[in-house]
Amino acid sequence: MHATFTSLHDLMVHTKGVTYALMGLVLIGMVGFWLFLSGREQDETTDDHGHGH
Repeated sequence: MHATFTSLHDLMVHTKGVTYALMGLVLIGMVGFWLFLSGREQDETTDDHGHGH
């Protein structure tokens, strides 16, 4: 992908869009990782009979 920017404003708008997209992906990844960690914690607190400790 080769982008030609005719002005500084074009470059800044493109950079801002890419930054927002990356921030959204990081946020989704962090939420998914948090749910993965908290899901494992809940599974470890139950015994063989399905009762919590």
